[in-house]
Amino acid sequence: MEFPSPSPVVGAFRALALFVLAFLAAPALAGGPEAQARSPQDAVLQVLRAELARTAPGMRQDIALGSIDNRLALAPCETFEAALPPGISVRGRVLVPVHCRQGASWTAMVAATVRLFAPALVTSRPIAAFGLLRVEDLHTEEVEWTKEASGFAVTAAQLEDRLSTANIDPGHAIPLRTLRPVPSFAQGETVKILWLGEGFQVSAQAVALSAAAPGESVRVRTESGGTLTGTARKGRIVEVAY
Repeated sequence: MEFPSPSPVVGAFRALALFVLAFLAAPALAGGPEAQARSPQDAVLQVLRAELARTAPGMRQDIALGSIDNRLALAPCETFEAALPPGISVRGRVLVPVHCRQGASWTAMVAATVRLFAPALVTSRPIAAFGLLRVEDLHTEEVEWTKEASGFAVTAAQLEDRLSTANIDPGHAIPLRTLRPVPSFAQGETVKILWLGEGFQVSAQAVALSAAAPGESVRVRTESGGTLTGTARKGRIVEVAY
């Protein structure tokens, strides 16, 4: 007899319950009594700063902390311990479990908002979508990285032979997710086909059936009316393995 699988919601509650049980059973934070936090906020700051030192070294941090809901009427506590759930991303709004280690025994959640800042390339003038990105149109400024999951361009090498698929206003950083290779040719353009074989190559002309960037697969129509599939290269070239 087959039993239905639990719903995603039930699975999520089970995962959270297992984490809390493991948290309650875990030993105190390493470092001895001097590492014990005297407030829920101190406990949360300890784990957030430790995680950010590992995952975001060198970035300026702005951490805003909430407090435990007074309506919970929790028993007084002398020392606190916090731990991050496995796999959590310390970016934006984060809920951190805090456990009372001395004076009572309870676990509650503290909300934190984490903002991270670091230098990135910023546009000095408006950049139209699919326009070329030129180094002379950019400068470096500190920007908030927590606003963009993909990250931002920080070096000219990241923009080489690239264009942005989005309009970028002056003073804005360039999200990596918007960058695409500059096409080698457009649909309908005449291209040069290179047949590459063992110790020889043959060339001819054809018409591209779609735009393609270097390294992308593309179909072309030959002068005889047939179609071939090859790999786009710089200089309006399509390589076809023989």
